[in-house]
Amino acid sequence: MSTIITPEMLGWHRDDEAVDAFTSILDASGTPARFGAAQVPLLGYWKTLTQRGIYHILAQTYEQMVFGKFLQPDLQRRGTCVGRGTYYAAQCAFIFELANNLALGRQILLAFEPIYGGSRVTIGRGQLGRGDGSVGAWAAEFLWRYGVMERAMHGSTDLRVAREDLAVAWGEPNAGPPQHILELCKLHPMVCHRVYTMDELADAIAAGYFGSYCSNLIWGDRDRNGMAVPESSGGHCEAVGGVFLSPSGELCFQRYQSWGLLPNGPTKLATKSGPIQLKPGTYGAYAQHMQRGLDQGGECWVFKPKRHFRAQTVKEIAS
Repeated sequence: MSTIITPEMLGWHRDDEAVDAFTSILDASGTPARFGAAQVPLLGYWKTLTQRGIYHILAQTYEQMVFGKFLQPDLQRRGTCVGRGTYYAAQCAFIFELANNLALGRQILLAFEPIYGGSRVTIGRGQLGRGDGSVGAWAAEFLWRYGVMERAMHGSTDLRVAREDLAVAWGEPNAGPPQHILELCKLHPMVCHRVYTMDELADAIAAGYFGSYCSNLIWGDRDRNGMAVPESSGGHCEAVGGVFLSPSGELCFQRYQSWGLLPNGPTKLATKSGPIQLKPGTYGAYAQHMQRGLDQGGECWVFKPKRHFRAQTVKEIAS
């Protein structure tokens, strides 16, 4: 039986003008917004890996390497999916670089709350009023202009655990994240590119750029192969944390839900490499369906860290 979708499980607002506006801002910054134009040497990288016998790149693999376990899946009770899908894409990118010794830093958990509130107010200027939800481009622009921050105690602001109430409060018109939170985010801005095709997304993930994907398609429960297909409609955003080939060689992606343990269904993912145990709250999706979501007005952004969180000193650890 498929999951019954309720309004609080959604939260993406389609805004083509906002997407085009941020695309133009990135183009004017000196680096093309489009991943394929900005990272020409990486085009075809995923195909190159598959020719070498590498048939999956999954952030969950690196998550286990860095943390020794799977991180708990997100559980939204309000329309905060854009903040959650965007922060987890960034989380995947940090984990990828640490696990592959591509950067020096320490393992951290990122907070979605500043991204959600900042996208709605700091970037979106409160245009959505008091309702829930946000625009993917606004969240992407927040990561590019400001950045991400660690889940921790920051002065009097307690972000040691998920605070959806705080995210929603910061998303109220004329609110936004406090200045000290914005200043902390500025310490860790992200490289950001827009993705137009699933081949681009595959190349991006293979190179360590992970994505936030927003569309009006809702994927259902997992089948016996750990795959899901679109079953209904509704504005939603999810992180894309992996790319792989199906046993028959189809291009597929691993998507991260923000509905706790959902979707339901078998938890072994069938890949050309063999069966893989899925991280809770994730599922496989076919590239053709994801391309359809983009072609019907969706948006997809990929992220990579500009700098990592430095390792703590012995004195800091002791304190």
